[in-house]
Amino acid sequence: MDSNSTASPPESSNTPNGEPFATSKSGMLHKIIITVLGVASFAIGFLLVHFVIPGVTAPESEAGCDIPATTVVADGTTAESDSIDENEATQSADDLEDASDEALSPDAPGGLPEVPPWATPDGIRLDGAPLYFKCWVRADDTGSSKECDRLRVLEKRMATRLYVVDECRKIHGSETDLGLLSLGANLNFADNTISFWSGPSSTIAGAQKIGNCVRGKLAGLPLSNIAHKHEKYRIFFSVDFFDIKQREQMLTRLRSKGREVQVTMDKVNVREEPVDGASLGRISSDSKVIFLKKNETKDWCQILTPGNRIGWMICDALKL
Repeated sequence: MDSNSTASPPESSNTPNGEPFATSKSGMLHKIIITVLGVASFAIGFLLVHFVIPGVTAPESEAGCDIPATTVVADGTTAESDSIDENEATQSADDLEDASDEALSPDAPGGLPEVPPWATPDGIRLDGAPLYFKCWVRADDTGSSKECDRLRVLEKRMATRLYVVDECRKIHGSETDLGLLSLGANLNFADNTISFWSGPSSTIAGAQKIGNCVRGKLAGLPLSNIAHKHEKYRIFFSVDFFDIKQREQMLTRLRSKGREVQVTMDKVNVREEPVDGASLGRISSDSKVIFLKKNETKDWCQILTPGNRIGWMICDALKL
């Protein structure tokens, strides 16, 4: 070998761009890892957005923060469902009078707040069927009681609003005031109005003031869905305020005096007086009554009904 010749250089360990081979290999591995992690992150995010999160629902309530149940009422609004406390199961006179914030009912006369039905307090009742004094259509029509049809739906509504009459007695008198309140009512179905006043046959103290009070409080008595043949009616209700103990004693005497018998006919009229007395209602064949006595002609029997009403019915409808 010639000493002046230059030895060929050994094979280079560098990459074509001059970088060391080991360093280039490590960089490529790093890039691959970053790419793999990016793809994995994208895949996980896609799964979370499209499959996992839509299936998660919020809890109905948190501990100590219950959500009240709601019910849909007639006008389409919602009201919280709640039980009525027995100590809050009555309405005071102020509650009935201060009704400016109540929702107006379309069924109440003149757009007044409707007076709701409520349980009848002890010591007050309607004394027999109401008197239909007259009914008419035209303003110049004098009307006649013989032409009047009976407004049974109105009678039932009045019976479930006696708590208002009792409140008026407490406001303008006391709970110890007893006697009859003759309560007149003028109905005008054309105007959808009703007006009350105290009649002349009232015996309870402060009857006029009680009647005026009832006029204001029951002006919203609903007149909707009452079948009627005439446009206007004048009716008298007899409201009896009685002593509970005395009445119980009287009923006990009647039960001991009479005897229990079976009713044998269905839908038999019970009347205040024999033959043509005002109807107190009808009684069915599955009922038992207390037989008290017969009339002079022996064809009508005085009875005590299961509802503690004293009346008359035909004796042929009883198993004596």
